[in-house]
Amino acid sequence: RGVPLDPVPLWQTGGAKASEDQVQVAHIWQEVRRLMWNLVGIARTSERLLMAKHRIEIIQEEVRRYYRNYLVTMNLLELRNIVTVSEVMILSALRKTAYSTSPLSSPSTSRPTTPLV
Repeated sequence: RGVPLDPVPLWQTGGAKASEDQVQVAHIWQEVRRLMWNLVGIARTSERLLMAKHRIEIIQEEVRRYYRNYLVTMNLLELRNIVTVSEVMILSALRKTAYSTSPLSSPSTSRPTTPLV
Protein backbone atom coordinates (compact mmCIF):
# COMPACT_ATOMS: atom_id res chain seq x y z
CA ARG A 1 0.00 0.00 0.00
CA GLY A 2 2.15 2.89 -1.07
CA VAL A 3 5.83 3.49 -1.34
CA PRO A 4 8.08 1.29 0.79
CA LEU A 5 10.09 3.21 3.35
CA ASP A 6 13.86 3.09 3.49
CA PRO A 7 15.20 1.44 6.62
CA VAL A 8 16.29 3.84 9.34
CA PRO A 9 20.08 3.76 9.73
CA LEU A 10 21.57 2.78 13.07
CA TRP A 11 22.35 5.63 15.44
CA GLN A 12 25.91 6.92 15.04
CA THR A 13 27.48 8.25 18.21
CA GLY A 14 30.39 9.86 16.40
CA GLY A 15 33.03 10.88 18.91
CA ALA A 16 30.61 10.97 21.84
CA LYS A 17 31.59 9.00 24.92
CA ALA A 18 29.95 8.07 28.18
CA SER A 19 30.26 10.81 30.78
CA GLU A 20 31.74 9.74 34.07
CA ASP A 21 31.12 13.18 35.55
CA GLN A 22 27.47 13.97 36.23
CA VAL A 23 28.49 16.99 38.34
CA GLN A 24 28.28 19.28 35.30
CA VAL A 25 24.69 18.27 34.56
CA ALA A 26 23.69 18.63 38.23
CA HIS A 27 25.43 22.01 38.47
CA ILE A 28 23.66 23.41 35.41
CA TRP A 29 20.31 22.08 36.71
CA GLN A 30 20.83 23.97 39.99
CA GLU A 31 21.97 27.08 38.15
CA VAL A 32 18.85 27.11 35.96
CA ARG A 33 16.59 26.66 39.01
CA ARG A 34 18.25 29.58 40.84
CA LEU A 35 18.26 31.74 37.72
CA MET A 36 14.55 31.22 37.10
CA TRP A 37 13.64 31.69 40.78
CA ASN A 38 15.71 34.81 41.32
CA LEU A 39 15.43 36.60 37.98
CA VAL A 40 12.21 35.33 36.37
CA GLY A 41 10.12 34.89 39.52
CA ILE A 42 6.98 36.68 40.63
CA ALA A 43 8.40 40.22 40.69
CA ARG A 44 10.09 40.69 37.33
CA THR A 45 11.92 43.65 35.93
CA SER A 46 13.13 44.15 32.40
CA GLU A 47 16.68 44.41 33.72
CA ARG A 48 16.46 41.03 35.51
CA LEU A 49 14.85 39.40 32.49
CA LEU A 50 17.60 40.67 30.21
CA MET A 51 20.18 39.34 32.65
CA ALA A 52 18.39 35.96 32.67
CA LYS A 53 18.22 35.95 28.86
CA HIS A 54 21.96 36.53 28.58
CA ARG A 55 22.76 33.81 31.13
CA ILE A 56 20.35 31.24 29.64
CA GLU A 57 21.98 31.75 26.22
CA ILE A 58 25.35 30.87 27.77
CA ILE A 59 23.84 27.85 29.54
CA GLN A 60 22.17 26.76 26.29
CA GLU A 61 25.58 26.71 24.59
CA GLU A 62 27.13 24.77 27.50
CA VAL A 63 24.38 22.15 27.22
CA ARG A 64 24.80 21.91 23.44
CA ARG A 65 28.54 21.34 23.85
CA TYR A 66 27.93 18.66 26.49
CA TYR A 67 25.25 17.07 24.27
CA ARG A 68 27.71 16.83 21.35
CA ASN A 69 30.55 15.36 23.39
CA TYR A 70 28.79 12.77 25.56
CA LEU A 71 26.30 9.99 25.08
CA VAL A 72 22.71 11.01 25.66
CA THR A 73 21.23 10.14 29.05
CA MET A 74 17.79 10.79 30.51
CA ASN A 75 19.26 13.47 32.81
CA LEU A 76 20.90 15.21 29.88
CA LEU A 77 17.65 15.15 27.87
CA GLU A 78 15.74 16.59 30.82
CA LEU A 79 18.37 19.30 31.28
CA ARG A 80 18.28 20.23 27.59
CA ASN A 81 14.48 20.43 27.71
CA ILE A 82 14.32 22.51 30.90
CA VAL A 83 16.87 24.97 29.52
CA THR A 84 14.82 25.30 26.33
CA VAL A 85 11.58 25.83 28.30
CA SER A 86 13.35 28.39 30.51
CA GLU A 87 14.50 30.30 27.45
CA VAL A 88 10.94 30.35 26.05
CA MET A 89 9.59 31.59 29.41
CA ILE A 90 12.17 34.37 29.58
CA LEU A 91 11.49 35.54 26.03
CA SER A 92 7.75 35.46 26.68
CA ALA A 93 8.16 37.44 29.91
CA LEU A 94 10.29 40.02 28.11
CA ARG A 95 7.51 40.54 25.59
CA LYS A 96 4.93 40.90 28.35
CA THR A 97 6.94 43.50 30.30
CA ALA A 98 6.69 45.79 27.31
CA TYR A 99 2.88 45.79 27.55
CA SER A 100 1.94 45.50 31.21
CA THR A 101 2.82 46.66 34.69
CA SER A 102 2.28 45.06 38.04
CA PRO A 103 0.89 46.50 41.26
CA LEU A 104 4.25 45.42 42.72
CA SER A 105 6.09 48.20 40.89
CA SER A 106 6.63 51.31 42.89
CA PRO A 107 5.87 54.73 41.41
CA SER A 108 9.53 55.69 41.72
CA THR A 109 10.72 52.99 39.33
CA SER A 110 10.41 53.32 35.61
CA ARG A 111 10.88 49.60 34.94
CA PRO A 112 7.61 47.62 34.73
CA THR A 113 7.23 44.23 36.39
CA THR A 114 4.89 41.40 35.50
CA PRO A 115 3.55 38.62 37.74
CA LEU A 116 4.44 35.03 36.84
CA VAL A 117 1.59 33.53 34.82
